[in-house]
Amino acid sequence: MEAAALDDCLNRGCSGNVVNTDLTRMEAKDGSMGFDFAGTYDVVKPHEEISYTMEDGSKVSIYLNIFAFIAR
Repeated sequence: MEAAALDDCLNRGCSGNVVNTDLTRMEAKDGSMGFDFAGTYDVVKPHEEISYTMEDGSKVSIYLNIFAFIAR
């Protein structure tokens, strides 16, 4: 998926097999170790939920609660 299309999906919302073709790299602060990962977004609901499946089949769901930020 092109970056513009992914940005549009993240802004408006979408669901089902939205492929992020960019690899993401996670590393320790000191650079001693790290790994690359990529996945497929399954659900994107702006300000509510992001769910994706990683290359190894692991599923991740992130639920955002805007009220937690308002209450502070």
